[in-house]
Amino acid sequence: MTDIHVRVLRADEHRQALDLVYRALHHSRSTDEEWTLRAKGHQEGRILGAFLADELIGTAAALTSDTTVPGGARLPTAAVTGVGVRADRRRRGALRALMHDQLRDAAQRGEAMAALHASETSIYGRFGYGIGTHARGVRVHARHAAVRPDIPSSGEIRQLGGVTEVLATMPEVYRRIGRPRVGMMERPEGWWAIKYGRWFGAGDSHEVAVHEGTDGASGFVCYRTQEISDYAGPNFAAHLEVVDLHANSLSALADLWRHLLAVDLVATIETHPRPLDEPYPLLFTDPRVCTAVPESDDEIWYRLLDVPRALASRSYQDAEPVVIEVRDELFPDNAGRYRLSAAGADRTDAAADLHCDVQTLAMLYFGSYRASDLAELGRITIAEQGAAVRADQLLRTEQASWCGTGY
Repeated sequence: MTDIHVRVLRADEHRQALDLVYRALHHSRSTDEEWTLRAKGHQEGRILGAFLADELIGTAAALTSDTTVPGGARLPTAAVTGVGVRADRRRRGALRALMHDQLRDAAQRGEAMAALHASETSIYGRFGYGIGTHARGVRVHARHAAVRPDIPSSGEIRQLGGVTEVLATMPEVYRRIGRPRVGMMERPEGWWAIKYGRWFGAGDSHEVAVHEGTDGASGFVCYRTQEISDYAGPNFAAHLEVVDLHANSLSALADLWRHLLAVDLVATIETHPRPLDEPYPLLFTDPRVCTAVPESDDEIWYRLLDVPRALASRSYQDAEPVVIEVRDELFPDNAGRYRLSAAGADRTDAAADLHCDVQTLAMLYFGSYRASDLAELGRITIAEQGAAVRADQLLRTEQASWCGTGY
């Protein structure tokens, strides 16, 4: 609708926007303690509001970040968060206006892509977002689990104190661990206040443990246990939820699991989504104590804002070249033909071997989907026989792409 307008919110409007999002996502409203922490993480000019007359009816925010792409380069990224529209003002064009303004703003800032966790997956394809990374949770039956003794220990575990120590310590710990997987992102300073501030400000029993190897921090885990409400059984049986877990080696990961399994009175442990190729069953003496959590496994959706830069920034495997023609209605400058080869990517006037839209290109970009599969599903049009197989080879990544950061 033409009477909806979008503008940058003032600082005194930020909490109203947060509560609007919380209501849209069925969260309880922010507490004063939580708001004090979260307010430190807001970035100037990055929270947008959609207004009907003078009434705030929707909002969308972004954090300035960067994402590791195949080959190790880091591309500036708008980490989209806090998207919501009031239930009584839906289907009036507010979300479309917010998305278009936000994407144009990110492009003007020089960000090569936008990224988000999709609360409803049918929404974001229309704006050019495609699934770039996958993940799946893990459930471990703690009372029957033990880490294999032949996996060597590579350090010690140090438990952190309250939220003040956590917020002062964890940004440097995350930087030291590094970003070994494609799809991992920079966590801006404000992220810690927003995410960990909510966890620790919610009154839950969150804990943080850091794995310290010979060269410093090499992993960490943040977890919480549910309060035991039933004392009728012969043994207390708490559930432990792992909300944030990173390690730069399998030995550090094993040590962190030794710590988790040592927490008393816990019957089950469940992680937030992990990389699809992480060899979890092999960590334990009995592989069957570990099962995948049967939920949807799409993790991060990406919107390529600067296609020439994105394609030129990633690496390619050794294979015969392929020319892809890309369509992009919102950003016409992205449209055109690109020659991909082991040497890199450039615009070309050569005839296209494959045709796809920018959403499908995002699905290919991180190596999470094969061009030959997407072609068979009608997402890619093949103009030259064998081109899809060559694209499969060129775009393949050595590990499963994974972000591991919620926002």
